[in-house]
Amino acid sequence: MRLGLCSDGFTPYGNINSTYSIWPVLLVLYNLPPWMCMKKAYTMLDMIILGKMALGTDIDVYLHPLISELKILWDVGAKAYDAFKAEYFNMHHYCE
Repeated sequence: MRLGLCSDGFTPYGNINSTYSIWPVLLVLYNLPPWMCMKKAYTMLDMIILGKMALGTDIDVYLHPLISELKILWDVGAKAYDAFKAEYFNMHHYCE
């Protein structure tokens, strides 16, 4: 499984003068065909980071739990079900 992690902050309701910001963090499956990987069904909203100021370099504090889980998926794997073969397999994450 190949994943892409993306995030971008924005101010709610288009109010540029607001100091409040929202940072959605998305995971995208990259091991699908190009016409499928950016579809809504294959994009996962992993977390929403709320705050009064832009995160800047402090975003790593919020991403730490997600990175920890992805490391477990990389090292150990997770039990997953293949509906086509009707069997379980050990799914691993691949990171470049």
